[in-house]
Amino acid sequence: MLTRDMAAMAEVHPLTGLLSHLGLMVWSAGAAVCFLGAVYLYRANEPGVGFFFWGSALTTWLLFDDAFMIHETLANWYLGLGEKAVIFALGLAVSLWLYVYRKLLIALGPFFLIAALAMFALSVGVDAFPEEMFPLSYLGDWRLLLEDGAKWIGIVLWLTFQIQALLSFLERAPASRNVSA
Repeated sequence: MLTRDMAAMAEVHPLTGLLSHLGLMVWSAGAAVCFLGAVYLYRANEPGVGFFFWGSALTTWLLFDDAFMIHETLANWYLGLGEKAVIFALGLAVSLWLYVYRKLLIALGPFFLIAALAMFALSVGVDAFPEEMFPLSYLGDWRLLLEDGAKWIGIVLWLTFQIQALLSFLERAPASRNVSA
């Protein structure tokens, strides 16, 4: 069961969950960008290592949470933690990262980060309210597209911010400095 493709096991169309799968790929890219940024800056003895290291850790957690439904299911099954507790802890971790690196985030230009957080908030907000609640009751199946689409756009904006941040650091690094192997 752990090695088989989910679509094959469930006997559903291979494109089932396409947006979710693409989101996992984008999360992975974001984690890689941050991790490689942290390694490069560490080896070049440049500032920003902690920012990218913790950004990578946070993005990796978001990747695993999304891939394995940790906040929806696994945390409850194995740790006895409810969905709200896990989301609260995640929100706390994001808030701490934002607070610790607030000056750096502002200096980097936080447009894509703010846009990503807004999309995540929209997704969580749509998910948090009952389907019967106005105006969500009028959306029908479009509600899922709003929830998952906002999340996917947020993931892409999160990656965009990370790439922009790393490029900003790399552009500031002296061109003559070589990073030895």
